[in-house]
Amino acid sequence: LLTELFLVREKMAGKTMAIFATGVGGQVKAIENIESILKAFNPKLILPGLAIGNKISETDKQQAKQLGEKLAKSLA
Repeated sequence: LLTELFLVREKMAGKTMAIFATGVGGQVKAIENIESILKAFNPKLILPGLAIGNKISETDKQQAKQLGEKLAKSLA
């Protein structure tokens, strides 16, 4: 749970993170909420996050790949 992250906030400071959400509605709002919570931990967020519906398209796959590549590149 995100609320439990407060207990390890020092360990999370400066860590690289990417956010994605899937579902049938509310994914964009979920990403916004998660970003808002995680910013309190001073991470290196890979932006923008990725919101995907329950039917994954080729575009969704490509965007997920790009997000993963950004994350990997930031960790290299």
